[in-house]
Amino acid sequence: MSSLAVYLQLTPEFGGTRFGPFEQVEVRLGSDSNCDITLNADLGIEAVHVSIMRQPDDSLIVAPAHRTAGVYLWRARSRKPTLVSTATACRSGESFSLVSPEGPRFIVQLDELPEEIRAQRSGSGGIGAAKRNLSPEAMKKEARRRAMARVLKTGPAQMVQNAIRFVTSGAILRPRNLFAAVGVIGGWVWGGVGSCRVDTKQEQIDQLENSQAKLERRVAQLKELRSGDPKNFAQLVSDTLDLEGLVDPLGSDAQLREAIRQQAQIIFENPKGYDWLFRSGKGRSKKFRDFQDVLMDDEDLSAEVSQLLPYTGVTARKSTSDRGLRQNAEGERVCTAGPARMTYAQAVHLDMSAPPDALILQTEEDDYEDMEKRREAFRATAKAAGLVELELPDPQGADFVNAGPKHSCLYFPDESDQRTSGKSLARVAKKHLNTGSKGLSKNPYDSIGPQALAKFFAADLIDGDFASGATDLSFEKNVSSTTASMTAGGDWVLTQTAQTIARAIVLPCIAALNMEADDAAEIFGSTLPSDPVSCLILNWELTKDASN
Repeated sequence: MSSLAVYLQLTPEFGGTRFGPFEQVEVRLGSDSNCDITLNADLGIEAVHVSIMRQPDDSLIVAPAHRTAGVYLWRARSRKPTLVSTATACRSGESFSLVSPEGPRFIVQLDELPEEIRAQRSGSGGIGAAKRNLSPEAMKKEARRRAMARVLKTGPAQMVQNAIRFVTSGAILRPRNLFAAVGVIGGWVWGGVGSCRVDTKQEQIDQLENSQAKLERRVAQLKELRSGDPKNFAQLVSDTLDLEGLVDPLGSDAQLREAIRQQAQIIFENPKGYDWLFRSGKGRSKKFRDFQDVLMDDEDLSAEVSQLLPYTGVTARKSTSDRGLRQNAEGERVCTAGPARMTYAQAVHLDMSAPPDALILQTEEDDYEDMEKRREAFRATAKAAGLVELELPDPQGADFVNAGPKHSCLYFPDESDQRTSGKSLARVAKKHLNTGSKGLSKNPYDSIGPQALAKFFAADLIDGDFASGATDLSFEKNVSSTTASMTAGGDWVLTQTAQTIARAIVLPCIAALNMEADDAAEIFGSTLPSDPVSCLILNWELTKDASN
C-alpha cells in the first residue's frame, strides 16, 4: 500500500490550514456539506466546484465540475494563473484558486501519511489485504474500466483510437497524458461531477455519456482538420500554446500559417538537433529556462511575446557558448550573442548597448592575429548595422570563440553587452516588441506575438532601424503582408518568424509526450502544454500531411 496521500493547504493569506490526508481517488471541494472540503457558498463557491484526482501513478489532476466553474491554476514559478475549464494535470506544490485569481487558494501536496498511521498499518497484509480487493470501491473501479473499454470500441471513439495508435507507433505518447487531457481515465477520472456522492446507476450512466461526449469533441476536431478550414489548424496551434489570441492572426495569414506548418513538420520528424534542450538544468537548457522565467515574470510584457521570444535563441545545434552563428537575410553567416541569439545589427536597431562582434574565417594559422583582418571584419559588422563611421575599439583587445569549422567570432570581453542579459532583453521587449510599440497594434486585445517576432527579425535588416525611427515598417495587420512589401529580406523574416513559432509549439509537445513530467516542467515551466491531446492531434495532422 502506498504511504503517500493528498493534502490541500490554504495559502498563508487564507490562514494556512492544511486539510488531509486524503487517500481516496477523488477529493471534492464545494459548498455542499457532503464534499471533502466544504466552503462558504457566499464566496461564489458552487455545490461541487472542483475535484482533485489522484491517478494510479500518483500524478494529479485538477478537474472543474463544469466549464463555467471558476478554477485558476497557478503553475510553478508563474506569477499569473491560468483559467482551466477541463481536467488538467498538475504537480505537487502547484496551487489553484476558486471563483477568481483572488479567491480561496489551495496548494496541492502529495506527501507521506502521518507516522502514526503508517505505524498502525505496518505488518498488515495477507488475506485481509486480499479482501480489500473485493471492496465496493474496487468492484466499482473494475466496472468503470470495462464500461470505458466498451466506449472506446464503438462509435466515433474508434477514430480517436486509430489516431492514437498511429502516433504511438512512434513511441511519443504516454497514455496517461492522453487520457488526462481528454478528461477520461478508465475507472479513475470521470469528467463533470453532478454531486459529491455518485451512488446510483443513472449517475454512472450520465458520467459515461459525458466521457464519450468529450471523446466525440476530439473526433470533431480531427474531422474539422480534414475539412481544410484554415481556422482549424490555427485553433489547434492556439490550443497547444494556450494562447487563444493566435487564432485570428494565423487563421487570416495563409502564408505564415503554411510556413509554420512546414517548419513544425520538420521538427517533429527530426528533433535530434534539439537534444541539448531536453537536458534539464544543464548548460544552454538552463539558460533557456532562465531567460523564459525573466520574460514570464514580467507582468507588463505581452503573454504571447513572453512565451514565443525565448525560442528565437533555440537552434538545432549544440553550443555551450553564449555566442554563435546564424545566417542573415543575404545568406551570410554572422555572429550572435545572448539567449535570443541577437546580431549586432539587431542590437543597434532595437536600441541596445553592445560592442560590435565579427566573424573571422580562418584560412591561415595567423589569421586570428592579423589586426588588419580584425578591423575589416569589425567594419563589415558595423556597416551591416548602418554605422559606417563607427569608432571601433582597439581590435587588439578582442577575444575569439570557436563558432564552427574554421569560423570564429571576435568579441570584446571587457565591454558590456546587453544582448547577454535576460533582464536587458526584457526591457527591450517591453519597449519595442510590446502592445503599442512602433509598428505594432495599440489595441490591448489584439494578438501581437507573430508580429512582434517579425519585427525582432526585421531589425537585422539595414532598413529595420526601429531605434532611430528611420524605418516605416509596420506589422499592425499581419506578418506576410508586411514582409511582402519589403524591398529585401521579407522572405527571410517570414521564415524566421515561422520557425520560431514552430519551435514554441513542437518542442514543449515533444517534452510533454516523451519526458517525465517533473523533468519536462523543469525546462518549460508553465508553458508546458496543459492538454497533451492537442500535441497528439498536431503530430497526427502533420504526419498525415507528410505521408500524403
